[in-house]
Amino acid sequence: MSETLEAELPLTLNLTYNIVVCSSCSIGLPWEWISGHMRDNHGIKISIEDVREFLQVDGSAMTVTDAKDWLAETWFIPSLIPNQYANRDSRGNHEL
Repeated sequence: MSETLEAELPLTLNLTYNIVVCSSCSIGLPWEWISGHMRDNHGIKISIEDVREFLQVDGSAMTVTDAKDWLAETWFIPSLIPNQYANRDSRGNHEL
């Protein structure tokens, strides 16, 4: 993966819920939707293997099936899913 692409990738992995979050859109993405979301909403073509490398994930994060099961059983969550890059610039540096 190129350094330019890595700097532009607005993805984080929320370890509490094991879900990938698009920090630009502030939405959780099931594993199968990541490539399509990045292409359709941000014009970034990326393979799931590159996402795995970027997020340093051995397996996968929450899938569509996992999300459906979780939503069917979960009425509320004890804490919000923070946007880890809320006050950061495109290089991940904190903005003042």
